[in-house]
Amino acid sequence: MLKAVATNDNYFVKVRQVVLKALTRMEISIFNEYISHEMFLLKFFNGKNLDDGTGFYKTNNFDSNLLEYYMDKAVLKAISHCKEYKLKLTRNKEKELEF
Repeated sequence: MLKAVATNDNYFVKVRQVVLKALTRMEISIFNEYISHEMFLLKFFNGKNLDDGTGFYKTNNFDSNLLEYYMDKAVLKAISHCKEYKLKLTRNKEKELEF
């Protein structure tokens, strides 16, 4: 549901930004290792901003749609805050942390 709201342009920008923040706080890898909010956010950003022909990101065009600037900013911030995958430690390090 949250992913559907994040990608729908009919919702207000503030609502979509709150949804992106909520996605970064949800740790779902404990339920299903194949569902990834981080990958969704990367695909969402790349789908709108990556030029498939050249392989580079498109230039910013704030004149046509200023709200997209704020959504892109929110997506990048959400990606930077993703903490979905925990650091995997060796057995020796895990034993050190137990004490």
